[in-house]
Amino acid sequence: MTEILNNPWVTGIGGGIISSLIVFFVTRYFFSKREKREYIQKVETANNEILYSIRPLVIEKKTYLQKIFFQQLEFQLQKNMV
Repeated sequence: MTEILNNPWVTGIGGGIISSLIVFFVTRYFFSKREKREYIQKVETANNEILYSIRPLVIEKKTYLQKIFFQQLEFQLQKNMV
């Protein structure tokens, strides 16, 4: 058994497999955090655009606000792919 572990081929291949698994899991962790941050940023952008477009209508007390709000919401969600 020790002869197999002392073989440089087995040690090199085994070390390569272990190090590649470590790199895979570490990079997957960091990329998932980045993707979550980008998604949250898209949602915040869509929310802000909706608020900026609806604010004048709220101030003027328009009665058809709900219909416009849902149309604007649908447009922003499609635009920002959220």
